[in-house]
Amino acid sequence: MKTVTLDIETIPDLDACQLAGVDPAEGFPAWPLHQMLCVSLLTCERIGWDEHRFEIETFSRSDHGERAIVAEVERRLQDATMVQTFNGRAFDLPVLLARAAVTGEETPALQRAGSRSSAGFHHDLMDTVTNSGAAVRPKLVELCAGLGIPAKLELGSSSVSRLAAAREFARIGRYCEQDVVSTWLAARRWEASHDPQSALAMWSKLATWIGEHQPRLAHLTAYTKLPDLQGGGRALDPVAVAAIRF
Repeated sequence: MKTVTLDIETIPDLDACQLAGVDPAEGFPAWPLHQMLCVSLLTCERIGWDEHRFEIETFSRSDHGERAIVAEVERRLQDATMVQTFNGRAFDLPVLLARAAVTGEETPALQRAGSRSSAGFHHDLMDTVTNSGAAVRPKLVELCAGLGIPAKLELGSSSVSRLAAAREFARIGRYCEQDVVSTWLAARRWEASHDPQSALAMWSKLATWIGEHQPRLAHLTAYTKLPDLQGGGRALDPVAVAAIRF
C-alpha cells in the first residue's frame, strides 16, 4: 500500500488572465488561469505488517520548469496505490492536467487521478468530509482545527504571491509541505473514527519519522506532538453555556 498525498501552490498566469479579461488583483482567478509554483508530495508506504516508510518531496519553480514538475509528479503516481488530496478534484488535479496540456507532458497517472471513474485511486478528503458537497465546504485549517491537527503554521495562501515575487521559493515549499502533512493526518483522523487509536498510532509513526530527520524537517516539528483523545468532554453547566457566544 503506497499513498501519495499531494498539494500544489500556484500564482495567476498573467498571459492567460489577460486573454480571459480577468484582473487577478480583483480576486482569486479560476483554476485554468493559474501556473504552478511548486508541488509537494508526502509518500506513506507500508513495507511490513506494521511498518511504514515516509518520504516528503517538493518540486519547485526555483529549479524546475512546469513541464519538469508535472513529469516528477507523474512518475511518483505511477506506482501509487492511492492519491490523496484536499479539494484536489476542484483545483490541484485540474491545474496539473492543464499545465501538462500547455507544456506537452503525457500524464496517464494524473489523468486517472483526475477522473471521477477512479474513485478508488484518488481520495479527495473534501468529498469525504462534506459527503460530496452535502455539508459546507471547510477550509483545510478549519477541518484540522476541529480535529486537533496543526495547519497553516507560518503563512496563509494570500502570502504565496508576495513570496513568489520575492523569489522566496524555499518558504513556499515549506508551507506546501505543511499542507500535505496536515491533509494526511486529517484523513487518518477522519477515516479512523471507528478506531481512534489506529489514527494516533499512524500519527506516532509520522512523528517519529519527523524527529529522526531533524533539522531537515524542522518546519514539521509541530506535528510531533500527539493530541489527547478528548473523550467527549464534561457536561456543560449553565455558567459554561452562558459563556459561549454563537
